[in-house]
Amino acid sequence: MNDIILSHKRWQQIFDVQLIIALIITVLELITKKQCNFGNIFQLVFLILIVGLNFYVQFNRHNSSKLNFEITRWLNLLVFSSYFTIIWLVVGNYLIFNFRQFEILWVLLLWAAYLVLLLPLAILYAGDLRKWFLMLLAVYFLDQQYGPDVSLRISRNLRFLHSVTG
Repeated sequence: MNDIILSHKRWQQIFDVQLIIALIITVLELITKKQCNFGNIFQLVFLILIVGLNFYVQFNRHNSSKLNFEITRWLNLLVFSSYFTIIWLVVGNYLIFNFRQFEILWVLLLWAAYLVLLLPLAILYAGDLRKWFLMLLAVYFLDQQYGPDVSLRISRNLRFLHSVTG
C-alpha cells in the first residue's frame, strides 16, 4: 500500500484555503448581523492583517526575515488554532439550523472535519519546532480544537448527539 505524504507546498495551499474561507465567513457574518459594533470591525481588520502577513511571508520568503516568520508562526498558532474551530462552529450551526432534515449528517461531517481541521496549522508551524518548551506551548495552543462542540445547536429530539457533544 502506498503512503500518501503531502508536500509542504500542498499543506500551505490547504492552509491558505482555510484562511480565505475564514475571512469570507467572517465578512458574511459581519454583513448579516443587525448590529455592527467596534469589536466586530476590529476583529475583521485584525484578521485581514494576519492573513496579509501570512501571504507576505509566504510569497516573499527570500526577502522576509526569520523574525517575520516567527511572528507569523506564533500569531497563527495563537489565533487560528481557536478561530478555525469557531468559524467551523458558526458554519455548523448555520447548516444545522437552516437544514434540520440533514442534522445528523451535518454533525457527523463537523466531527470528521474537526479531526483534520488543525492539521495544516500543526504541520506548517508546529512541526519544525526543536525546543521542548516551544513544542509544549504549540501543543497547548492546538489543544483548543474540541471546545466549541458543546455550542452546536442540535435539536433536543436527538438526545444521543447531545450526550456525545455535551
